[in-house]
Amino acid sequence: MVAFLALFGGLSIHQAAATSLFTFLFTGLLGTWLYQRRGSIDWRIAVPVCAGALIFGYLGAAVAARIDARPLSVVIALIIVAAGVYIFIPQHSSADHRSGAAGASKHCSPPWAQPRASARASPELAALSSQCP
Repeated sequence: MVAFLALFGGLSIHQAAATSLFTFLFTGLLGTWLYQRRGSIDWRIAVPVCAGALIFGYLGAAVAARIDARPLSVVIALIIVAAGVYIFIPQHSSADHRSGAAGASKHCSPPWAQPRASARASPELAALSSQCP
């Protein structure tokens, strides 16, 4: 969004970054409310992550405000390019690397991203989630 606002919105890189972050406030509040209603938020993880985001968000904004627009634009562009390249790199689970099965076809998500299901609630989902170590 920062690049779009800077290129097509006529904003400086500093204004584009600030505007982009401000818009996340509303989507974040709405998303938090909706997910909390469903009981989907693990507050033991969310609270420390939010605390870190507050601290480093403040520090990042303070540093960005002191950096000239040109180097800041280059850094943001490099992050965007790196993220684009990263999505094309195949991901392997750590279990594949430990067992030496680099070409294994079974890829599991990390434990915190695996669905939690009991066999009573959904036997199919419980079977899928139990296939990962």
